[in-house]
Amino acid sequence: MEETLMASSPETITLDSGDDAITVSATVTSMQRRAEPGIFGAVVGLDAHLTITFTAPDDSRSYGLSRLRGETCWIIDAEFGPNCVPRYVHGFGARYLKLKAIAPELADLLDREARRRGLAEAIGRDIPLVLTDDKPHDDNE
Repeated sequence: MEETLMASSPETITLDSGDDAITVSATVTSMQRRAEPGIFGAVVGLDAHLTITFTAPDDSRSYGLSRLRGETCWIIDAEFGPNCVPRYVHGFGARYLKLKAIAPELADLLDREARRRGLAEAIGRDIPLVLTDDKPHDDNE
């Protein structure tokens, strides 16, 4: 793993679920490039941790997320509720289990942070992830 930079400043984001809009405070607490061996070959991409606070100060969520090389969205690897109660926990980049994507508005925040940290050459809604240090590779990396 590479060095992890400091957390971003909290941002106020409105999540539009259709009928109701919810305003949250979101902070990217860490983000880094990560590569690990996986069941079907190397798992290479971005590993991020995101903290979300809803209107009630004691109602927060913490997420472990990943976006692998070539993917077009951020996938939730782990979700923890208030007091660190686990709600959903998978390993980094696990794609052989049921996948849950993060809300698009939060994904936009993560995409901006990946660009700010210089980790992504290409990233965005429906844009496959290209890491800044990507080079021609084989399936073993």
